[in-house]
Formats: sequence, structure tokens, C-alpha cells
Amino acid sequence: LVVSRLSIDVLTDSGHAPAVHELSLSVARGEVLAVVGESGSGKTLSMLGIASLLPPGARRRVERLELGHGQARVALDQLSPGALRSVRGRRLGVVF
Repeated sequence: LVVSRLSIDVLTDSGHAPAVHELSLSVARGEVLAVVGESGSGKTLSMLGIASLLPPGARRRVERLELGHGQARVALDQLSPGALRSVRGRRLGVVF
């Protein structure tokens, strides 16, 4: 998994507000990533953004969001909803 410059804004009463600002990370095949931090720091929202499961009103911007390597590399932000559903759980998972 490669994530470059993931930013997420959420809708508030006064418009969109930044919630995650330019998160970048990579996880190699066979690795496990644990994300820890204070309550409200954006951990869950970041993972939901990577998995394209953001709540209504949230907006994602990302420079690069890819899963796999070589010929099996997939740009997650380019997948149709059906193709994305087939990737979640099989190749990409989040445990809260």
C-alpha cells in the first residue's frame, strides 16, 4: 500500500474544515501497520479515506493511492465502486 499526501476535509456548519492534512505512508507486502494517537487525531478518518468509506460530506484529496506491486498494482482512487468492493476484505482490510 502506498499513500501519498492524503488530505480529508469534513463538512461543518461553517463549511468544509481540514481533518487530515497530507498523510503519507507505505506498507509492504506481509507488513502490518498500527496507527495510534490521541482521540480525534484523524486515525479512523484516514483509514476510511484510504478504503473509500468516508461519511457523507467528507472530501478526500490524494496524490497517490495504490495497492499491490508490479502488474498487480491498482490505483485505489481510480476504481469503480464494484471493483473497490472486491478489493476490500481480500487485499485491503482495516480493524478498528
